[in-house]
Amino acid sequence: ELDRALETDARIIGINNRNLSTFEVDLSVTEELSEQVPSGIVLVSESGIKSAGDVARVKACGVNAVLIGEALMRAQADGVEALLPRNGT
Repeated sequence: ELDRALETDARIIGINNRNLSTFEVDLSVTEELSEQVPSGIVLVSESGIKSAGDVARVKACGVNAVLIGEALMRAQADGVEALLPRNGT
């Protein structure tokens, strides 16, 4: 799938760390595939991001953004609120 995406004029490419057959998550998918993505493309690591350490891990691979869904849905309200800006700050 990455090869097909790279053949287009895509400006953003997402790498899904979740195997959609088994639903297992492995951040090494981003680590391995990110090497093939040219530097001019915005790279998003999707699924399996649960901590600041996970963000740092994929950022070290050149990732520009992360998709966080399940971790936020399972977080306590105060954890989610800590991620939201207050009073425009």
